[in-house]
Parts: sequence; structure tokens; C-alpha cells
Amino acid sequence: MALGTLYYYPNSPRSSWLLPLAKYLQLEIQAKSPTEAIEFPSLFMLKKAPAFISENGFKLTEMVAIALYFVQISGKQEFAGVTDEEKASQVKWLSFLNSDFLTSAYSVHTANSDEEKLKFLEKVKLNLAFVDEQLSRTKFLGGDSPLVSDMYAYKMLASMKAFGLPVENPANVERFYEAFKQHPLGELMDSK
Repeated sequence: MALGTLYYYPNSPRSSWLLPLAKYLQLEIQAKSPTEAIEFPSLFMLKKAPAFISENGFKLTEMVAIALYFVQISGKQEFAGVTDEEKASQVKWLSFLNSDFLTSAYSVHTANSDEEKLKFLEKVKLNLAFVDEQLSRTKFLGGDSPLVSDMYAYKMLASMKAFGLPVENPANVERFYEAFKQHPLGELMDSK
């Protein structure tokens, strides 16, 4: 029996990575596009995805909350960190990637002028430098082994490459991207 239903946009980096996460965590969930699910607007007032409803009616919105909930109900709680510092760091990276990082990358595509586009590209570069600084000290964002935030970071970087964002990854970010791509989690993320 499915744990519940995840409403997500298949082409959205913010929500599409939650399916491979659930698969890695061995959670059985149904997945639906909110545009094709007639029940979605009546279940979720804000009509935002990703959104999750469990079989017992528990509802969650917001990507970070859903991702951490999936980890917590799985048998792999350590995937969100073991120590208090690791757990807090995972929340930090998920929040940063989902807010500052995603917003600046998306804003490049929606800029109204070349001047505005350059401003957002500089923000993207600054955000990449922030990630690069962490990765100069650790193999993955969470340390020597990939954790939940690394899955999302990989999805964000892959999406930036797919959308042709005219920014080169700093050396440590590119090393991370290539290492994660070769890791079984990267292979899971890239499989259809």
C-alpha cells in the first residue's frame, strides 16, 4: 500500500527530485501532476506543488518539509544527518538551494533586460562560490558521504546545465557534480 500521494511537476527541479529520493528511501508513494489531478485544488488551498498527502490525510507542502519528512519516516534517518550539527546543516543547504540558489538561477531566464540578466548572473556566481567554499573542505555538502541536500544540489546543478545557464561551475562544484553523477544516487537521479 502506498504511503500517500506526491503532487509534483515533472519538469520542476524543486519537486521532481523527490521521486528518486522516495525511491532511494524505499518509500512507496503515488505520484501525480497537479495539472492532471482533479482532486488537487480541493486538497491544497494554495494550489502549490510539491505537495504530499498521506493515506491518513496528513498534508505537507514545501519541498524542504516533504524531503525531511520522507527521510524521517524511512529507515534511513541518518540520510538527513546524525549529529545536531549535521541535521542543521542539511536544513541550511536545502533551504539555501531552494531559495537563494533557485531564485537567482530562475531570475536569469525571466530577466527583463540584459542589465538585469547580468545582475542575476552575478548572484548565481556568488551562490556557486558559497557552495564551492564548502566543497573545498568536504567531498559532499554534508561531509564525506552524500546526504539529502546533495541530491537536491545535484538536481539544481543538472537543471542549470540543461537550461544552458551561461555560468561555469567553480572547480569544487564541478568535482562534486561529476562525483555525484557517478555515485549510485546520481545514477538514480538520472534514471527515468
